[in-house]
Amino acid sequence: MTEEAEVSPDFEDAFAALYPPDVAQLRRTRALAMRDLRAELRALAGTQQQIADKLGIKQPRLNKILRGDAAAISLDNLVQLAARVGLHAELVFTKRGDSSASSFESALAQADRHCDMEGLPAAGEHARKLGQKVAEGSISPDEAVRALVEHHKQS
Repeated sequence: MTEEAEVSPDFEDAFAALYPPDVAQLRRTRALAMRDLRAELRALAGTQQQIADKLGIKQPRLNKILRGDAAAISLDNLVQLAARVGLHAELVFTKRGDSSASSFESALAQADRHCDMEGLPAAGEHARKLGQKVAEGSISPDEAVRALVEHHKQS
């Protein structure tokens, strides 16, 4: 006789499903920062050794970061490396459900993760413009997400 699998509650993402809330937040934050850093690193010209030399790190470490090995870099070092490639890092604390802008940012981050996994381009500038409209209150987060999906389908 087989036992039926228990249906688990919905989770925000895989991190929330796998880890306690504090660990999930740290791992999620690192993964999102790694995604952005990896995109910038991939855009740099030169060999991995040349890029690593410019950034002041060793090539094997750069390779691990490019492969998405989150354990290869602490959050502190990730922020420092991001600054070296011209990224501005900012950690913002919000309460759940605080603002419509944060729900749009969350939806956008989830969409970007999906695009990254599927090998599709990230939302980019259009998403930033929609995010600004959400922050101004001229459109709702749901409307912004729908507009972003439509724009992505057309591009």
